[in-house]
Amino acid sequence: MSKARKKHANWKTVISLLLCFPYGLYRMWRFTRWNLALKGLITICILAAVTLILLPITSPPTVSGGVQMVGAEKDVRIFGPELPEAMDENFVGYGSVTSSQGPLFAEDDLESSVTYVYANENGEFYHKLNCKYVAWYSKKMELPVAYYSGYAPCEECGAPTFSPGGEE
Repeated sequence: MSKARKKHANWKTVISLLLCFPYGLYRMWRFTRWNLALKGLITICILAAVTLILLPITSPPTVSGGVQMVGAEKDVRIFGPELPEAMDENFVGYGSVTSSQGPLFAEDDLESSVTYVYANENGEFYHKLNCKYVAWYSKKMELPVAYYSGYAPCEECGAPTFSPGGEE
């Protein structure tokens, strides 16, 4: 390769390093006869520059504010404005559930003798309303439906057992 052609190739590599560093790095390592230490130093400098540019973009945003996450505790204190005097501890409003009560469900037929039980979708047992395993997402179903769906009675809450063709 002639001296002018080598000089042109070196300038082409330098320009490509400045304008399009991946192609420039490829050209530098593939076609130039520069010192190995110089090639390594240029590569490290380019990687450091790319890291410094991209690092602030990928860092997670900082959350400002006084929000404190509360775990899945039974009794949770709520910090906020005072409640009116009409709403004391025993007030049960629309959709409010306290830890001493089970989930609030609409009573369809109060006079019917149908026994309702509650089961979780991926659970194995059905429960009575006051069982600790009943949550807001538990499905309300009649006892025979729970039995034929493959659920077994919960031993902790004493859920009623169903016998097909007999009394509950």
